[in-house]
Amino acid sequence: MTSTYGTMVKSLSFVVLSLLLVSCSSKYGSKYEAEVAKDKWIEEGGSTKVKKPVSPVCDYKDDIAKSMIVSGMVDCSIEYTTKINRKCINEKETNQYVCMEMKEDGFDYTYFKY
Repeated sequence: MTSTYGTMVKSLSFVVLSLLLVSCSSKYGSKYEAEVAKDKWIEEGGSTKVKKPVSPVCDYKDDIAKSMIVSGMVDCSIEYTTKINRKCINEKETNQYVCMEMKEDGFDYTYFKY
């Protein structure tokens, strides 16, 4: 009885895992259709506001660094830019776009097969 239960659990686990993988990918009739869907997916992902890096000189407190900042040679003002949350590459060997989305806890992957 234990081996039957173990087989059922393994089979059920395989089915659940397969469904999870299929839900993250889509098959399209052509490369064009996959590209349109991919572009829409990227656009819907939005963007994140991020700080632009400032010069390392801004962290120094010596007289030379201060004079460079005061004279305007170095800009230490904090500026922000936007960064797209989603990016894709065309993986020609497997006929799909492999896409990733930046999340707070890591990355999520989505596939657009053609």
